[in-house]
Amino acid sequence: IAMEFLDKVYPYDNVGDFLEPIEGEQFDNIVVECMLEKNGIQLMDRIKPYLAPNGQVLLRIFNSRHITSLERLITGQVGGDLLCASSKEFQFYFDKSVENELIGGLEYEILDKLEVRKSFSIMQEELAQMTLAYPDFSKENSVYNRIYQLIPRG
Repeated sequence: IAMEFLDKVYPYDNVGDFLEPIEGEQFDNIVVECMLEKNGIQLMDRIKPYLAPNGQVLLRIFNSRHITSLERLITGQVGGDLLCASSKEFQFYFDKSVENELIGGLEYEILDKLEVRKSFSIMQEELAQMTLAYPDFSKENSVYNRIYQLIPRG
C-alpha cells in the first residue's frame, strides 16, 4: 500500500537493517509499522535524524487489549503473525503511557490519531461481554490498533 503513495519504501522488520541502507538520506514521511513493538520506544529517537525538515512519522501501534489477544491466549495460540498483539516478539503496545512517552520523553507532537477497529466474531463478542466487569479493558477491547501522525518538537 505504501508503494502506491510514497517515492521510496524500505520494508524492514529489524531497525538495524532499516537504518543501514539509508544513511545520510532524509524523508518527508516515515511509516513505522510493526517496528516499535519489536524494537522498543527508543526507535523513535533513532529515526528522528532521517526526517526532513517538516517531515512526519506515521506510527501504528497494536493494542494488547484487543479481544483477539485474549482469544488467542485462551485458545493457546499466542505468538505467530505480526498482526496479532499477543505475539511474543512484541515488547511494546499502546496503553495509557504510550502518548506520555511519545510526547514527553521523545519530544514528538501528536498531530492526529486514528483508532482502527475490527468486528468481533461470535466467540469474540462473548469474550467481550465477559470483560465488562473490567472497565479499563472493556473500553479498549474493540480498538485493534492506533495510528499516530507525529512530528518532532522543536
